[in-house]
Amino acid sequence: MPPTPLDPRRLAAAAACALAGAAAAGVLAVPALAQNSGGASADPGRAAKPAPAASGAQRVTDVGTPAAVTTPPKPLLITCRTACAGLDIVRAGGIVRVTGDGMDGARTVVFTGAKASGDEVSAPAVSVSPDAVDVVVPAGAVTGPVQVLDAAGAASRTTRKRITIASATRASSAAAAPAARVDVKKVFFRGPHRATVSVFIPDGPPQHVVVDLVRATDGVSVGHWELDGAGGTVQSASWGGVVGGNVQRDGRYRFQIQLPNAAGASAAQASPTLAPAFTFLGDMFPIRGRHTFAEGVGRFGAGRAGHTHQGQDVFAACGTPLVAARGGTVKFSGFQSRAGNYVVIDGAGTGDDYVYMHLKAPSPVKKGDSVYTGEPIGEVGDTGDAVGCHLHFELWTAPGWYTGGEPVDPLPSLRAWDAHS
Repeated sequence: MPPTPLDPRRLAAAAACALAGAAAAGVLAVPALAQNSGGASADPGRAAKPAPAASGAQRVTDVGTPAAVTTPPKPLLITCRTACAGLDIVRAGGIVRVTGDGMDGARTVVFTGAKASGDEVSAPAVSVSPDAVDVVVPAGAVTGPVQVLDAAGAASRTTRKRITIASATRASSAAAAPAARVDVKKVFFRGPHRATVSVFIPDGPPQHVVVDLVRATDGVSVGHWELDGAGGTVQSASWGGVVGGNVQRDGRYRFQIQLPNAAGASAAQASPTLAPAFTFLGDMFPIRGRHTFAEGVGRFGAGRAGHTHQGQDVFAACGTPLVAARGGTVKFSGFQSRAGNYVVIDGAGTGDDYVYMHLKAPSPVKKGDSVYTGEPIGEVGDTGDAVGCHLHFELWTAPGWYTGGEPVDPLPSLRAWDAHS
């Protein structure tokens, strides 16, 4: 990184970080401050910081769907789509959807049948989204779980849930009532999965399906969909956490489904079908392992020689995975003598910047990348001016980190994210 003007706030943050690490490790002396790139001794009241964004740079606050990320396929759920006799019951020749992580890498779906029976059959997978593929149930498929093969032929684990291949007799007896289910129980804003409800339409004439999303705490409807579905199909509606351009509050939500009567009248059912409730969250705790919040000089606002610590230190073993607490756009990713390996992400829908320092190695995400909530960004380390393995985390108000914003105490947010994720 080219030399940049020294800034007293960066040294204060780095020195407090080092003091926190020393206190945790029982070290009494603070390591000597490194020299700047010009060779002169660094002033104890100043420190270098990474260069800010160029003048006129535009902030990215897009709250849409993040770019697809290629990961090994991990199928989690199977749902019938056509020729259905239920959410998990399909007639031969129907279509099923396999949902999971990294499904954009899936090329083949294997219907494994009964365990160790040798009755496996496979069919090509057709991508419908980064986390789902559709497949036509091939002739000879029997009831059982499925697994997914990627382009190299590597096989995933089989799904826990089975798909039932129904005979015509069994299908007609099973197709009796509507049913609904939500694919996941916890959804993060700009995360890898949206909140998706799947609604089974019983055999019969086409139905007009009315779906409402209701916030459990106050009963307010925050989403509305109208779907048209033929009998014996499964229809879906999905939600990413945004209503009218605004990210909704954390909490419990539930889809409510109403089907007009078979004659197609406008009057809806008196009692709607309720899908299981799910939790919507805006942020995820960034350290995915055991950790301890620093006290004293590791706290935000801790002072030494008139300077303040601008973040919160969280101690964890070196190598503990780190993820993006909130999806967004990477503003900085690099190395700096004080911060070590560091990443700055412009949190989507917030105007805030999320700052991660002392990563063990350079982050896999680079400036300009679009990342999702929970995406791996590195590991806990002790690079830069740090003593003891820890994450130094900062939270800056708009317009952002050293571009006119101000640091705020991130500990209340960190504790809240830690409690729910």
